[in-house]
Amino acid sequence: MGYYDLEPGEKNVMEYHIPTQIEHNAYSPESNLNGDTLWLQMSKYAEQTQKKFVELEASHERMKKSTASMDKIVKPLQEVHAQLSKSSEETNKILNIVFEEQHHRRRDRDFLHQAINKLCNV
Repeated sequence: MGYYDLEPGEKNVMEYHIPTQIEHNAYSPESNLNGDTLWLQMSKYAEQTQKKFVELEASHERMKKSTASMDKIVKPLQEVHAQLSKSSEETNKILNIVFEEQHHRRRDRDFLHQAINKLCNV
């Protein structure tokens, strides 16, 4: 039997409604709540929700200000980093030229030593 196949007389789980605490209190046989009490509970919940929303909005504004001030710091740092990277690349190019020059000089020096040794040994 597939996941969505139902036995005869069986209800689909999605058809069941899970009551909230407020609904449970309002419709519970042991509860003496009437419509006014339910309305009071719902209005208290709405007030709490509104307070949370205001807190979240204030937090969001603080985060936006903080992000803006961080951007003021980060942007110059990014520029300095870019300049240092460029300078580093240029330095590496110069060092490669110097090392290559040293290699050529060492090779030439070794060649001269070999030539002098051959002349001395003749």
